[in-house]
Amino acid sequence: MRKAWIKSATWIIAAIGAWGIGTAVNAVFNQTEVNWLVSIYRQKKALSEQIQAPRRILLVGGSATHFGVNAAQIEQNLKMPVVNLGLHAGLGLDAICAIAKEQVRPGDLVVLLPEYRILANPDGDHNKVMTQLFGIQIGDYQIGESDPKQQVNKALLIGSLGINSTIQLLQPRSTGQSGYSTELSARGDALKLPTGKVRIDQVDEKVSAYSFQQLKAFRQQVEAKGGRLVFGLPWRFAQADSNSKAIAQAVVDTLAQIAPVIYDRRSLNLKTDPQLFGDTPYHLSNQGRLLRSREMTQQLKPLL
Repeated sequence: MRKAWIKSATWIIAAIGAWGIGTAVNAVFNQTEVNWLVSIYRQKKALSEQIQAPRRILLVGGSATHFGVNAAQIEQNLKMPVVNLGLHAGLGLDAICAIAKEQVRPGDLVVLLPEYRILANPDGDHNKVMTQLFGIQIGDYQIGESDPKQQVNKALLIGSLGINSTIQLLQPRSTGQSGYSTELSARGDALKLPTGKVRIDQVDEKVSAYSFQQLKAFRQQVEAKGGRLVFGLPWRFAQADSNSKAIAQAVVDTLAQIAPVIYDRRSLNLKTDPQLFGDTPYHLSNQGRLLRSREMTQQLKPLL
């Protein structure tokens, strides 16, 4: 009996030790990105709360929104306050919607611009470790999650040493600083857009059943607070062949079952000019963001 107890205790101690090591590794390799994310989140939250107006436009999504739309430019043309609340696709749909919901006021128009990979995710998360570390730093330990069982599972994942973390652990670490700029405009826009060599994307995602239900719930939450929800397709550096457009159109048709969708009907927002993009197929260059924001202004006018 005593031997069995000692064996069990040994396994428990080993498991706790392994979880602790995994947590430390995940924290180290996600720290820069999470710190950047927490910084822009807090700034955007404060900027949104400072605006006192009967109607606002809230631009919501991942980094395709943060680095892809200029709220100040849209505001200047539409003559009403516009806030860029774009964060990071890694948070997943659950967390992005939960954060946006807290900012909605009566009269607000919420424009959700989700990256395709967010919509395709089967369980509302993209990077569970990032979401948990982000939640811990902002003091919301169950961000985007109401199921206690899922909360426990996510907590355990912080200490899970996945394949990406293992690969990073075995590689030499750079001592230099990495990450995006945290400098924002008065409307939450990135002041410095990232640059780099971008590779063209292949469009092969569809809206998952989970995401569809989550988006329906988000619309109800927005409307319960007196707001209105609209979807938009982000610009994407991708193949614009007939198959890609058919997939993009299927995404539009699915979203349109929930709320209106704004997009260019000819291109379906699939762009093939690399000059419009920065370091990823969703991050825009200065030229791209200028054109994109001008287009969005015209698309939003009929909805106001």
